[in-house]
Amino acid sequence: MSITSRPCLGLVVILLFLSSLTPCKGDDPLPAGLNEAIRNPLIPVLVDATVLKYDKLGYGEIKINTIFKIGPDGKQQNGDTKKPVATVPKIIRGYSIDGKAKIAPLKVVLGGNTGRFLLFLDGDLLYSTYNNRFPIRHTKEGKFEVGIGFNGGGAPWKPLWEMLCLLPQYPEEKTAEAFKLALQSFHSKTGRYPSTTEGLLALFRCPPAMKKEAWGGPFVSPRRALWADSFLYKLEFSNRYSLHSKISIRKGKKIN
Repeated sequence: MSITSRPCLGLVVILLFLSSLTPCKGDDPLPAGLNEAIRNPLIPVLVDATVLKYDKLGYGEIKINTIFKIGPDGKQQNGDTKKPVATVPKIIRGYSIDGKAKIAPLKVVLGGNTGRFLLFLDGDLLYSTYNNRFPIRHTKEGKFEVGIGFNGGGAPWKPLWEMLCLLPQYPEEKTAEAFKLALQSFHSKTGRYPSTTEGLLALFRCPPAMKKEAWGGPFVSPRRALWADSFLYKLEFSNRYSLHSKISIRKGKKIN
């Protein structure tokens, strides 16, 4: 055996030793990732929430920005159907460890970080996914992105709308109508529609070339603004625009 191969052998031995310390159960598969969790009909609540702070027990106080999904919980193991969830609690705990009564505090699950996250909830408990740390950031371009990386650090980042289009039901038509009404309000106030470059961002952020007093916005709520990146907006003529859903295109639906 050559001298240069010995360090590699030592590294292999160390890795094998460390792996032996980590229990691996055949009946305990790796929980679903972000894509699968969004699609999962058994997860009752999906929210965009800001974790404000933690209490002494490590439970998180949250502020809800947007509720994407709320409804029946599916079924418990004993077959009894749970009651539909009507509200989202302000204090969130972690989740049960290995099916035991002990709860991993949210502070531990999120690595002590505060900020904006995509959270999957079951009552006041975090629904366990493979990561549970999906931070949301608002870019300078007015777009929302979610970090899907395993290590919880964020990257790689994906457009939030691209992830949310995996939802079985998406409030597409109502959202489109809300933007159309907002565009009419923008036109009534300014005498024009936003340019293609300004886009739907002009409905909730004053365009650089316009004074805030003349703008008169915002014309959509922060909750609606979250969906702006999921639409293709184009000013066709001075008095006509086109508005198409990227999600419809992604799902192969016919565009009017």
